[in-house]
Amino acid sequence: MKKTILVTGAGGFIGSHILELLQEDFEIFGLFHNEPPESIGVNVLVGNLANDISHTLPRKIDIVLHLAQSNFYRDAKNNGQDIFDINTLSTFNLLNWAKKAGAHKFIFSSTANVYKPTSEILIESSLVKPMSLYAATKASAEMLVGQFSSDFHTTILRVFTVYGPGQKNMLVSQMIERLKSNDEISLAGGKGIFLTPIYISDAAQIMAKLLYLSKYSSGDVFNLSGVEETNLAEIVGILAQILEVKPNILIKDGSPGSLIGSPKKLLKTLNYSDLISLHDGLRFTADS
Repeated sequence: MKKTILVTGAGGFIGSHILELLQEDFEIFGLFHNEPPESIGVNVLVGNLANDISHTLPRKIDIVLHLAQSNFYRDAKNNGQDIFDINTLSTFNLLNWAKKAGAHKFIFSSTANVYKPTSEILIESSLVKPMSLYAATKASAEMLVGQFSSDFHTTILRVFTVYGPGQKNMLVSQMIERLKSNDEISLAGGKGIFLTPIYISDAAQIMAKLLYLSKYSSGDVFNLSGVEETNLAEIVGILAQILEVKPNILIKDGSPGSLIGSPKKLLKTLNYSDLISLHDGLRFTADS
């Protein structure tokens, strides 16, 4: 008999890739904000996590993969309540429901933004000091997840820059659009932000592998990032070569930001090493 899993944010960029990997081994309950346009081979649940939707969820579940987050994470000024309700309150509601539903594993997708800004490489023991409402709601949710680590096996994933084909309104996809349109690209200090991006198929595969593995401590925290350190200037340069265009660059004063993570702990736990290279991942994305 297949194990049952609830995937929240099932219609999102990461969620849609995860569903494809789980259908053979799991009975999937996918929670969507809106009805999906076509049949996708899962039990479709529709609801807004800003509300209490526990009555729409199954009575029994084995695993919860909580990927959902507020769509308004860039607009805290006007949508702070939605950000809190979906990122924090819904996490608490799902934890309570999961306990009653007999879950034995709960994986929470957090963000690298919970860390205090630094130019150093971020590891799981780096200082957590969220500097935005979005990050604060994710950090608060992490603390709630930790309180249930004795009730079932909990895992927190601090997700760094995920990219790939089909993604919209995020860093790599925005750079592709700007390059195609010859729009200006600003680079602080001539470099732009420093990053460790991870290609979508690697991110999805790693999350899927965690579902099968329990040989690590409940309550553990992992960074989910790529292994190649890069910066926005390098990303733009690679994309420009792939697209065969000349970038329209504006060098700005100031120090570039940094969001560089180390995924060594997670990759060692999963014995996973064959990540898609930055150049290949950018080529797959630009050519899609």
